[in-house]
Amino acid sequence: MHIKKNICENLIGTILNMEGKTKDTLNARLDLQDLKIKEELHLRKDGNSYEMPRARYTLSKEQVVAFCQFLRELKFPYGFASNISRCTSADGTKVQGLKTHDCHILLQRILPASMRGFLDSDIYEAIAELGKYFKELCSKTLNRDVLAEMKKEIPIILCKLEKFFPPAFFDVMVHLAVHLPEEALLRGPVQYGWMYPVERRLYTLKRYVRNRARPEGSIAEAYIADECLTFCSKYMDDFETISYQKPRNVGYSDEEAYGVDVFGHGVNFTSGYEYQYVYEKKEFDQMMWYVLNNCGQAQKYIEMFRDELKRKRVPNIDKELQKEFQTWFKNYIMRLRDEHIEEIDEDLFSLACEPDRRVRKYSSCIVNGIRYITVDRDSNKRTQNSGVMAEGEHASKVIDFYGTLKEIIQSDYNSNDNLDGRSVILFKCDWFKLDGRKKELKNDRFFK
Repeated sequence: MHIKKNICENLIGTILNMEGKTKDTLNARLDLQDLKIKEELHLRKDGNSYEMPRARYTLSKEQVVAFCQFLRELKFPYGFASNISRCTSADGTKVQGLKTHDCHILLQRILPASMRGFLDSDIYEAIAELGKYFKELCSKTLNRDVLAEMKKEIPIILCKLEKFFPPAFFDVMVHLAVHLPEEALLRGPVQYGWMYPVERRLYTLKRYVRNRARPEGSIAEAYIADECLTFCSKYMDDFETISYQKPRNVGYSDEEAYGVDVFGHGVNFTSGYEYQYVYEKKEFDQMMWYVLNNCGQAQKYIEMFRDELKRKRVPNIDKELQKEFQTWFKNYIMRLRDEHIEEIDEDLFSLACEPDRRVRKYSSCIVNGIRYITVDRDSNKRTQNSGVMAEGEHASKVIDFYGTLKEIIQSDYNSNDNLDGRSVILFKCDWFKLDGRKKELKNDRFFK
């Protein structure tokens, strides 16, 4: 953790050419002259003075301002990282006051994304490979074969960096990165080795000190009091205590309350709602088809209708299925219900009926412990929780689709005008274009 912090500070200080933080100093340039390497970085005599030529790995003043502006506008999901925008200086030319976890996020996530357009491709790839190396090293689970490959890759990554950065950049902390895969093989995943829990505990113990003349006694007395209060709080389950606090993003599950899985969505709404009417038939049909196509109880009926279309030799089965299945499904379930041919569950009958065209729209909700916020509401926050990712099939391949959340829609199925009726929750999203000439998602093996 401290190794990563020092490496990140070296990179940031050198790339932004920050005074007192950069490794590209006058002495570093003189070392290059003594070693007779990297002649393009040697000092150039200009009359009675010497000029230090700008290196390829440093950003221009305009690029530094653009990078700091990028950090100020950067948003992360809630709880993912701290507010890194506070670390940029007022004039937008420095990054200062970085904490250990800030460097953790910068090296693994931000630098591979931000330096892609600023630095040359060979320098960017070396920095991105270093970030990917630490990202894999900090995974919750480790594979021995992957660690063996990382052990071979890290010397190559450092050699790539040596081609650009001066020798002064490679201090002992940079060298220690070579030994981290071997340490991980002996120790296990990173959560068993880094110092975050230890430093948090030391911070708690420091807060216990009231009498600075007797710090040990203060810590001992406060520790006993804390143990007593924790023991007593175990018997107080009717309200929140220090040892028992509900998480911020609390959801619930009501899957067992309904016979149809799409009705047991377990969504916890955290905002008010407004009623809107779905006027467009195309949008309404898309909503109904998406619900039916993702309902487990409706799959056998979809296959029945598909077989019927095959017998009729319909040319475009998928298009006809999406267009006519809702009407066929409704008529089929009603016939079974009226003629008592088969016992039809009330939930399945509600699914067969068309939903109410009047829907509720929310701006925030919690699903499976994750908070989702629409783009309009998210634009006024320092965190970003409007991004979504869904796995789907495209061109006969299963790929990941990325997008942003526009609307959270609650559609009622044959229920009363209350929140306890049968309803389905839908996310309306804007998806990035993944194919064609103008792709909106770029993947360079290091960052999407």
